Amino acid sequence: MVCATKGYSFVVLSSDAFAKEKLLTMTAFGADLRLVEPDGSLPLGHGEVDLVWCSEVLEHVADTTSFLTEARRVLKPGGRILVTVPDHGVARRTAIALARHEQHYDPLGQHLRFYTRRSLAAALEATGFERIHAGRFAPGALKGRAIRA
Repeated sequence: MVCATKGYSFVVLSSDAFAKEKLLTMTAFGADLRLVEPDGSLPLGHGEVDLVWCSEVLEHVADTTSFLTEARRVLKPGGRILVTVPDHGVARRTAIALARHEQHYDPLGQHLRFYTRRSLAAALEATGFERIHAGRFAPGALKGRAIRA
């Protein structure tokens, strides 16, 4: 992990004990593993972290506003959030609508929410984030693209 080799510390959060058990291998890289509180609050102090990295998680969260508000709470002034969500693009969304609509949008499935670039940017803006850039990124292109709180 780059974080450990560069002298950074990092906290990995999980919403359930089973997932936390699977993440225990990250302790070899110096990760501090913590469970998210049942009410959704993050087990971190106000202004405690420089970066919140939420990768392929937001679509599984029931209350987007509360989650993003919590992310802002734990960020230091000038801290950043980096969010990635699945982006199907227009062509794939059209194919899904035609071929697998019911299966893809199953209310009992893993994904509780679906985001477009505009809807994700609007959610971030509504919870106080600024200088938002919502776009497609190639692997490895996320460095330096986090949004300032």
